[in-house]
Amino acid sequence: MNSKPASQPMRIILVENHRLMAEGVEAILGNAGIVITGVFSSGQQVLKALQAGMTADLIICDLWLEDGQNGVQLLTQLQADGFAIPMLILSVDETPDSIRMALQAGARGYLPKDCLSPELLKAIYRIVQDDEVYLSPRLLTILVSKTGSLKSPATDLPVLTKQELKILTLVANEYENQEIAEKLFISVGTVETHRKNLMKKLNVKNAIALANVANRYGFTVDPLPDRPGQW
Repeated sequence: MNSKPASQPMRIILVENHRLMAEGVEAILGNAGIVITGVFSSGQQVLKALQAGMTADLIICDLWLEDGQNGVQLLTQLQADGFAIPMLILSVDETPDSIRMALQAGARGYLPKDCLSPELLKAIYRIVQDDEVYLSPRLLTILVSKTGSLKSPATDLPVLTKQELKILTLVANEYENQEIAEKLFISVGTVETHRKNLMKKLNVKNAIALANVANRYGFTVDPLPDRPGQW
């Protein structure tokens, strides 16, 4: 665990080349009592600041920066220079290749820019205080949609099928088996089979433990939409 004492506010470096977006993130973090130690628009600015002695508990970084560098390249450079500061990617780029590239490079989280402030804060605390990796449930689904299953290189989440991810999200949002069956247009028996498979894969013994695991990975943040055509 990397929990910080309550007397020490969390410190974050923000790397974002769209000023309006940067101001919005600054406001959210400021309201949460988080200190912004620096706001930059390029990777080189960040490197110079760190070399000059700036410190932080986390870097929140856009994937694409104004100097032609991307967040993954910046992360790689930071690691090479000995700066062990975790990075959370906040980007409009939701393509599977970009998500995988960031996670494989060692990013500790990846969020879409249209995420809500509670999810942003949840990701920050999971990464900094709990020393976990956070990937938006929606992005998990995007990854799965391309392959039919998922094994994230940066998390201990086991391989889950697209249907299992849907059911895990609904379980986390306190749907009963009958409600899940109606929402996914499958039988209750099929739901029960999927739940048993999920408990086996996630190594839990009951529904409460399954919901706890779903909460750990953030599946309550982004419930499935009510229109089946969007699933």
